Amino acid sequence: MDSRWDVFLKGGPVVDPTPAIQVREILGNDDLRRVPTFEQRIWHNPQPTPPSVLRVWADHGGAVWVAAPVDAPDDWVGLAVALPARDRRGWYLHSDLTGVLSAWRSRGIGRRLKERQRDWARRAGYSRIGWTFDPLRARNAWFNLQHLNARVVAYYEDYYGILDTSLTQGYPTDRLFVEWPVGAEGPPLPEGPGEQRIRVPRDIEALLQQDPGKVRATLLDVRRQFQTAFAQGWVVAGFEWSDVPCYVLRPAADLNASREG
Repeated sequence: MDSRWDVFLKGGPVVDPTPAIQVREILGNDDLRRVPTFEQRIWHNPQPTPPSVLRVWADHGGAVWVAAPVDAPDDWVGLAVALPARDRRGWYLHSDLTGVLSAWRSRGIGRRLKERQRDWARRAGYSRIGWTFDPLRARNAWFNLQHLNARVVAYYEDYYGILDTSLTQGYPTDRLFVEWPVGAEGPPLPEGPGEQRIRVPRDIEALLQQDPGKVRATLLDVRRQFQTAFAQGWVVAGFEWSDVPCYVLRPAADLNASREG
């Protein structure tokens, strides 16, 4: 029998077994002081975001949200943090953190955090949200590209430098940068000739435990494929979940034609 997550990835019906969850923005210093400890519970990050930085972001164009059961609002199960950012195209909302405690994952909480973030961004006047994620994390890729319809716009090599955390175990912190339009849904996955695929492990966490050296070698190969494809004018059109998950790329001209048609 398929697990609930497998059904979700195959596009089947998903019934949120945790409907009594609320997502709320936090502003008070007492709540903001709780965030670093909670951040460590989710990501085991040895250097969590300081409350003083969260205070500045919350007051000057960003926001912090937490998810918790309605009947236990202080028992947080999810977190999202965003800040104002600017690139050559202007201002956008940068989603720096979005995560859910492991025991509460695959229940639709991450989606609710992102939807609340998008609603907030719309009201605040942002036209897009951007964030990074590890290209080897297939579940994140599927969620970001196929479920949210965010689109990859850049590949960053070793973005944060080497981080000695349980999530990376020292391998380079390459990241894909995606954008999510605030006012419109992204286009569906185009179909037709001219595709290429970049394959990634189905379960990077398990591979890290079994063979960390293979993870590094896999990342370097994935980096080479992305950089070569982008230099040749290919773009990421979506993500395919299968026994060997993969990014689906198409020539930019073909993708633009499918959007216009």
